[in-house]
Amino acid sequence: MVVGYYFYLSNRVIDTGNTDAANEEVEKLISRNLEGDYYPQLQRDVVTFYSRIMKAYYYTELTDAQIEALGKQARNLFDEELLMRNPEDEFYENLKKDIKAFKKAKRKILDYKVQSSSEIKTFTFQDETFSIVRAAYYMKEGTPYTTYQDYVLRKDENGQWKILFWEYVEPVNYEKD
Repeated sequence: MVVGYYFYLSNRVIDTGNTDAANEEVEKLISRNLEGDYYPQLQRDVVTFYSRIMKAYYYTELTDAQIEALGKQARNLFDEELLMRNPEDEFYENLKKDIKAFKKAKRKILDYKVQSSSEIKTFTFQDETFSIVRAAYYMKEGTPYTTYQDYVLRKDENGQWKILFWEYVEPVNYEKD
């Protein structure tokens, strides 16, 4: 029974259409005033909000206007250095190509989990404060799998945590041989 249930979960078809819930989530993400009073205060909250945007990119059918609005929200979470390395028009062009490649490969972000606040590493280097936040992304491309990303955030002059960069990481396996 367990093997049968696993097979069912691994191969079930998930609706990726514009459901009311998916549209509602996209609208919530777009309408959040990140330039005002509603900027996420904690490092974990910044990565969680960014992960919500990523899930919307790759799980929901979006119009070009929605992609650009979500991209604007994502860019509001980026550090000045990351913004300089990703000019706005190139960013949107690359984002649309990436979303198209995900759709073509039938790859989806089903869900994500951001590590707890107590596990986040924070450090100071040359009078700047940084944090490393790990997120797990539960993906499906044929069969389910998990990817991990470490986000490096830097606190800006306004005391807001901004994403400086991220990298894919391999999960650590602590099992004994």
